[in-house]
Amino acid sequence: MLCFSVMDPTEAFNAMMEAFALGQYEDAADHAEDLAEWLPKVGFPPPLRVSTDGEIVFLLNDQMAREFCRASCRLVMDQRNTGCDPSI
Repeated sequence: MLCFSVMDPTEAFNAMMEAFALGQYEDAADHAEDLAEWLPKVGFPPPLRVSTDGEIVFLLNDQMAREFCRASCRLVMDQRNTGCDPSI
């Protein structure tokens, strides 16, 4: 069971993305589930920055970061459930 009082959403998001990039889809999905559970119950998403080919870096506001995080979690969990290789 996830303990929300000690959850670090940034650490969970980074761990999810790293596991996904390494093809460790089960581990990635575990982190995605924790993060997806955390967002509606406790509130804040990890701070996220995006860039366009490194030209400009944008800090996403909380609403945008939350939606990006939710979408990423769904994709990771869907990949585990379907067993499809996302690199194809």
